[in-house]
Amino acid sequence: MRVVLPFKPQSAVVLLILFNMKFRPNKQSGYSLVEVLIAITVLLISIVGPLTIAQAGLKNASLAKQQNTAFFLAQEGLEVVVKMREDDALPSYVSNPGDDVWSESGVLGIDDLECTSDTPCGVDIANSELFRCDADGETCDLYLFDSGRDRYRHDSTGGEATRYRREISVNVNDTRLHVTARVNWGEDSDEQVELETYIYNIYEN
Repeated sequence: MRVVLPFKPQSAVVLLILFNMKFRPNKQSGYSLVEVLIAITVLLISIVGPLTIAQAGLKNASLAKQQNTAFFLAQEGLEVVVKMREDDALPSYVSNPGDDVWSESGVLGIDDLECTSDTPCGVDIANSELFRCDADGETCDLYLFDSGRDRYRHDSTGGEATRYRREISVNVNDTRLHVTARVNWGEDSDEQVELETYIYNIYEN
């Protein structure tokens, strides 16, 4: 005896598949707006943090470079004043050892220049000379040149303007010179370097 089914088995399989597709939850649904916002926030935090650290590192490195340059410029100013003093005093001391070289040499002519903190002087490295800043067109601002022993000069002719300004002040008495070299390149306290030295009257008898 043969049983005749009202429909084919294949049709049942198709219906079952269609039923499952209709009532099965959609597992491929998109992200909600909250999830997207959270993901963007996490991404921004992961990017901004390292960028902020890198920016701070670059700023500190630039400041260190500027401070290093300013330190050497200030040291150069002090060394030139010391050289001027020795070049001024030694010839007189050798030719006339009994003379008071300290007063005879006029102490670098600084008494006439009056290189004080209020009226500072610049220093001509090439010629080993002091000059009053902001007088007769002279300036304490420094300009960068491509060549030469003194690449940073107060002469603006042919040089590239920089942010650096070097000021020399000298306090004179009978026994010593108190020399201060100040280099600044901005208004902040960390944008200034100041060095000082003492030159004593070693020629006094």
